[in-house]
Amino acid sequence: MGFFTNLINTVIKATRPTYNFKDDSLIFKISSDEFFKYDLNEYEQKTRHDPYISNAYTIQSEEISLEYIKLARGTSWNGSAVGFYETLFKNELKIKTLVILEDYEINNYVFKTYEVNDNFVCFFIYIYT
Repeated sequence: MGFFTNLINTVIKATRPTYNFKDDSLIFKISSDEFFKYDLNEYEQKTRHDPYISNAYTIQSEEISLEYIKLARGTSWNGSAVGFYETLFKNELKIKTLVILEDYEINNYVFKTYEVNDNFVCFFIYIYT
C-alpha cells in the first residue's frame, strides 16, 4: 500500500484538484509547479452523451480505468456519486465481495483501496470540484 500512501501525502499539498489528458498521458497537478505524469500505453477512449451531462468520457487501459463526468448546469447528483459508482462497478463486473481496506478524504479527493473477491486489490481515486 506504499504507492497509495505516497500519493495521498503528495495530494495533501495540492492547490486544487486537476488532471489533464494529452499525448497519451494522464497528468495530475500536484502543486502550482509540480505535476505527476502517468503514461498510458494502449488504451480505449469512449465518449458518452446524456441530457444531464455536459461532458463525459471513459479511458480504459490494462492498468487504469478513468471515468470523467461533468454534469450539465443546473443538475446535481441525487445521492453520493462515489456510492453510485461503487454499485455500478460491483454490478457491471459481477463482483461478489468488495471490501474497503483504506478510505481517505482530503480536500477535494477521495482515496479508497478495495479487496475484490478476496483475490486482488483495486485503487479508487475520486476528484470533485
